[in-house]
Amino acid sequence: MTRHSWNSIKDLVMQKLNARHWLPGEKLPNEEMMARDYGVARTTLNRALREIAKEGYLIRRRKAGTFVATHPVRRAVVNIPIIRHEVEASDKAYRYRLLEQKMRLPPAKLETRPCLYLRAMHYADDAAYGLEERWINPHTTPDILTAPLDRMSANEWLVLNTPFSSGLVGFSAANATDEQADLLGLRPDAAVFIVNRETWQDEAFITSAQIIYTNTYRVESQL
Repeated sequence: MTRHSWNSIKDLVMQKLNARHWLPGEKLPNEEMMARDYGVARTTLNRALREIAKEGYLIRRRKAGTFVATHPVRRAVVNIPIIRHEVEASDKAYRYRLLEQKMRLPPAKLETRPCLYLRAMHYADDAAYGLEERWINPHTTPDILTAPLDRMSANEWLVLNTPFSSGLVGFSAANATDEQADLLGLRPDAAVFIVNRETWQDEAFITSAQIIYTNTYRVESQL
């Protein structure tokens, strides 16, 4: 195969988009076919398409494929933060405590085989910062089974060690359950801020996490 970088493939795809080789709303050929046409590995093509999608020119839909955006827009970029870095950036001491770790069957929409389930607490200056509840797929991320999750949070380990091809993130507010309020040091039914995040590698999920913060938590994204 020709040694094209993902940047050069990105430029070639953008040339076709600008020339309207594919029309708005049109589905691109599958990645295997495109990689063969460009003479590169599929991972190289996948990286190029991901970068173009981040810029708003393509829409990538899990299981459906990649489509030309009907109305290209510049997208906000939401990075996956390492919670320890967030805490330390506020000049506070970070502490982590693993509450539960076991193999269980996850929700069927994620995987039909047992996966790793974790619950953990994050602290800032010994005050509760966030409660993390997470599923991790050992069938896509086998090294997680030997990761030192009693000392390093799954959040940090995954950000540092596991690339992904697509993801979903959602934000919501709710009232804390009694258990959540107790762990977070809140009054019963206090408002909490919830971040739900999933990452995938092609058709297989890597991790699905819910992180519950007090209502003072703030989200920032790059425009």
